Amino acid sequence: MKNEFPAANGHQLVTIVAIDPGPQESAWVQYDIRGGIPSREFGKQPNAEVRELVRSLDNTHRLVVEMVAYYGTGRAVGRTVFDTCVWIGRFLEAWDSTHGTPGATMLRKTVVTHACGTPAVGDSNVRQAMIDRWEPDLEPRCRPKGVLKDMKADMFQALALAAAYAELRLAAGKDA
Repeated sequence: MKNEFPAANGHQLVTIVAIDPGPQESAWVQYDIRGGIPSREFGKQPNAEVRELVRSLDNTHRLVVEMVAYYGTGRAVGRTVFDTCVWIGRFLEAWDSTHGTPGATMLRKTVVTHACGTPAVGDSNVRQAMIDRWEPDLEPRCRPKGVLKDMKADMFQALALAAAYAELRLAAGKDA
């Protein structure tokens, strides 16, 4: 992977901020592209706070948000899916209005396939793939102790999003 990516206004891109959006709270992770590792900055917060985080980022960051997709005929969606879509738009608008460049989106199917090799897996598989990648010596049923310490639930999905974006889009010269 390349180690230098241009960012907005001539600044050097250093960190990807990836958001796994939800209807009320969203998980986020900062990912250092120089070393291809997650930073110790991650969390799950109310969406209004995550939007303020997005606004506070400088031009050495790049925003990517997991995008909702069409899952086929006959699959009903409820209010929470539509609320999540609204927040995706709010995060992207907050980035665009502050930085003057569009944020990026990536479909969950792409992220999961990149992390696990198949789109037909769940959150627990993505979590395990992230642990296997960054803490391969971790004993079964033990909590991560290194860079993933204190990471929980949706934060692993956000980490998988950051890694997929860095490796599939940035390394290929797309969205840089």
